[in-house]
Amino acid sequence: MQRSTLAVILSFLLLTSSACAAWCDRLPLSNSNWPHAPDDRVNKASIEKLIDQFTTITDDSFACFTTSPSFVFYPLEDEASEAHPPESMRNLIAIGVRAVPALLDHLTDARPTQLKLKTGFSHYWSGNEFDVRPYDRNPKPAGTRKDGQPIGGITTHTVTVGDVCYATLGQIVGRNYIVVEHMDGSYSMVNSPTSTPAIAAAAKSEWAGLTRQDHIRSLLADTYSGETPTEALKRLCYYYPAEGKAAALAMLSRPICDYDVTANFVDNSLLEMPTFEEKDIISIKTLRNALSHPSSRAEKYLARKMEGASYLRERRLRPVDVVNTISSLLNHAMVLPIYTSKPFAHVSLRPETRCMLAAKPRGFELMCANRKLLEDLFPQELTRRSSPSREPAVWSSRLESFVKKNGQAYADYVWQYLRPRTVHHAYDNGAALSERAAQILHALYPNRDVTHPIFTNAADHRDQEDLLTDLQAFHDPDLDNATVTLRKSIGNK
Repeated sequence: MQRSTLAVILSFLLLTSSACAAWCDRLPLSNSNWPHAPDDRVNKASIEKLIDQFTTITDDSFACFTTSPSFVFYPLEDEASEAHPPESMRNLIAIGVRAVPALLDHLTDARPTQLKLKTGFSHYWSGNEFDVRPYDRNPKPAGTRKDGQPIGGITTHTVTVGDVCYATLGQIVGRNYIVVEHMDGSYSMVNSPTSTPAIAAAAKSEWAGLTRQDHIRSLLADTYSGETPTEALKRLCYYYPAEGKAAALAMLSRPICDYDVTANFVDNSLLEMPTFEEKDIISIKTLRNALSHPSSRAEKYLARKMEGASYLRERRLRPVDVVNTISSLLNHAMVLPIYTSKPFAHVSLRPETRCMLAAKPRGFELMCANRKLLEDLFPQELTRRSSPSREPAVWSSRLESFVKKNGQAYADYVWQYLRPRTVHHAYDNGAALSERAAQILHALYPNRDVTHPIFTNAADHRDQEDLLTDLQAFHDPDLDNATVTLRKSIGNK
């Protein structure tokens, strides 16, 4: 089947899952060596019985509640060997979407299991982490955070039936519903829907009324834009073999693009983030002294804005650590409104700098203005960089030249590289980066919506190698042939 045909069909299937079954009937599985969910009918009573068995879970299954579903899917036997999931949990995961209503009903089920967490090597904190779709722009569910936040210290926690239901739900829908998360060497966070009702409420809001077609759409969307796309594809293949096979064939047939070439183009020719890099620092010694032992009024003002500037006074710092620290301090300061007239009264500012600062910039424009300001403050120590382009016509021309040189697949791959950067991450320039990426994508791909994932017909060799690894459990003549073809393609790169 032609690669272009698969691409068109898979993009259409994501939006119209009702058409999925009709087309996928043309891709019958001709080999029984394909792990899949049981076909036998289950009723509510049998599901409730399996949930009741959660009360017998012991310490042997502790890893099931500390492991991210992004990295393991228990129904695939080889992946479950170390986690030791209890049979009742494994059976409910295998049932899939049909078990979701009961699992949601039992999220607040406080019946204890036989697994009790005690303080020892780690302190426990009650948390409120709830994993949402990486491309979801809706407000986070009330009382929860995607990255989690310790709410209060706890001395112990007995894993409840509701906790197990939460972890089981995460396995089915492909979300990181981790009950016990080891944050670092000093503490672990317990995200329990029975202890933190907001977690249970968020899960019910997200998945109540989930149908087979909803599940397919969700897994397809995660396959095309998730943080761990192959984990979603494995679930799609397991629960819905025909739909999974169609998606797998399309993913395997994607043209291979060079990640580093694309990253260099996007970062330097489109995003042009005004952050400081090692190459921008001309005089490390002078700049280190100015930040660690400021003398002028402007330097002292800037040093107060920079948390950690005193670290540069450490004599034992390696040169690379000095450069990294200086870059980090400057980049942290760039997202802050650092300019006020009095401290910088004796600094010779360029007209361009004054104009940008007078506009009271925010976000990306604030970073650009601060870059100019810091260049003016340290004219002998920092490289002056030209201003980033703000013209859609310039972006379009640069993309056209890049695609002409490297191939049409790179038009899709640039989209794929940029789209995750529209999500606001919690680092210093996260908001400015997401703002800039969204502006560029809107200009270059006006008919695409970053909040609605689509199949992009391009990938880099690392994506495809991960795909080959994660599809090893599934065998079918068509899939095996596509796998062989891809391996040869990767080998030729």
